[in-house]
Amino acid sequence: MATFFHYYAEFDFKNDLMFDAFFYKNLPPNKQLRYHRSSQEPMVVLGHHTPHTNVSHTTTVASLNVLVKQFEKADLVLSKPDMTWARFFNPPESPHAGITEFLNSYDSYARIHIHYWGRSSTKGKGLVNWVETSCVSLVAGKYNLPAMATSIVLTK
Repeated sequence: MATFFHYYAEFDFKNDLMFDAFFYKNLPPNKQLRYHRSSQEPMVVLGHHTPHTNVSHTTTVASLNVLVKQFEKADLVLSKPDMTWARFFNPPESPHAGITEFLNSYDSYARIHIHYWGRSSTKGKGLVNWVETSCVSLVAGKYNLPAMATSIVLTK
């Protein structure tokens, strides 16, 4: 596990592709895959099935930055000589350490309140699911939520 976090904390997501080396045994002589990355792909994870496509094509720069920060954080913690798995998974921090870290990591954040007035609980759950899966896109500024369905408060 420590090797995994260290490897991806140092991984060059901008230039390198992630793939299963055991699956892609028969690479061309120059040892490069025949996948042509577009400039719109901050992260590439190749799937096994033909056509070999990027299974992480919806990744944004913002979501990749979150992943990298978490890989780096785990790598830093796991590289301590006295670290144990018990302490890694149950750190002796205050119960509010994650909240404090979050508030200190960002200059501003969005608090989203969702109000659904429809009759269909399925559509209400769909709205909540859409907001949850779009949060990274909200940070990147791709979507504007309907004012009737949400209220966003920027705070610090």
